[in-house]
Amino acid sequence: LDLELRPGCTVITGANMGGKTVSLRSTVLSLLLCQCGFFVFAKSASLPLFHRVDLILADSGPGAGGLSSFGKEVHLLDTLLRQTRDCFFFVAMDEFARGTNPQEGAALARALVIHPDVLLMDEPLSNLDAKLRNQMRAEIIKLRQRINTTFIYVTHDQTEAMTLGDRIVIMKDGFIQQIGTPQEVFNHPYNLFVATFIGTPQMNLFENAELVKENGKYAVKLDNMKVELSDEKQKALAKNNVAPQKIVLGVRPEHIELGKEGIPATVDVSEMMGSSVHLHVTAMGRDVVLVVSTMNMTAAEVAALNTGANVKFNFAGHVCHVFSKETGINLEA
Repeated sequence: LDLELRPGCTVITGANMGGKTVSLRSTVLSLLLCQCGFFVFAKSASLPLFHRVDLILADSGPGAGGLSSFGKEVHLLDTLLRQTRDCFFFVAMDEFARGTNPQEGAALARALVIHPDVLLMDEPLSNLDAKLRNQMRAEIIKLRQRINTTFIYVTHDQTEAMTLGDRIVIMKDGFIQQIGTPQEVFNHPYNLFVATFIGTPQMNLFENAELVKENGKYAVKLDNMKVELSDEKQKALAKNNVAPQKIVLGVRPEHIELGKEGIPATVDVSEMMGSSVHLHVTAMGRDVVLVVSTMNMTAAEVAALNTGANVKFNFAGHVCHVFSKETGINLEA
């Protein structure tokens, strides 16, 4: 594992069994070799408790005792905890403790109120219901703004990753797939795994697309459409000297638009989400997902997007993601 940890919040995320928690434990082992500093580990399901002056582990897993360290550290933490009972975050943690295992809430509260230099967290919100998880995520963001702490945060939830992280580390099968800011991994996914992992609903992938070059300009061809790519993508592809080829074309559901011209499709499922409607359509013999904003649509127009409706969709060149069919890597990378 080759990962530079910087001030701020580094979120490690990825597929199940992808190596997220193992990476965090590797960080803990490296901290054990450190002879100075003060570290707090905020949650682990099975990591044993370490008895060291410079490492305090708040373990909230099954059968754990909550917090373990030398007596003077525990006494100091209990004193700090009593002194911060009126703290905004402890109030939130009190609600957190009622919403899940009280021992787990207390362990996380104890770890956070001392404002450590480094804070390691392994899915601390995973046992909460959706409403409480959203509230606690907001509280953690507020906490980050108040204290100067380096966070290393493991989660399988991409919403947590995108909202909490200054940088996101995306892992699969024990290997880092991409490191970048939330905007970078969303707008410039390195490969097909990152492209489909980040974003809800996940990116549409069209395997029958083709990258062409005419008059020195790159364009993508899909069914009856030919879309010229943006200047930014032109420069990236030209820099990599990419040749015309069969490709996997990626387009996010929110970047697809309905129109009078485009690829014909039939609506299979229409999911009303309030400010938008999610359409599952059949086009070119495969399922495609569209996110259509309803903010500027009349009720009749929204109602017309029901099962069986015939529509046409298109997309612009700046939202196209061009992946190699052989390697799955973004050809702009």
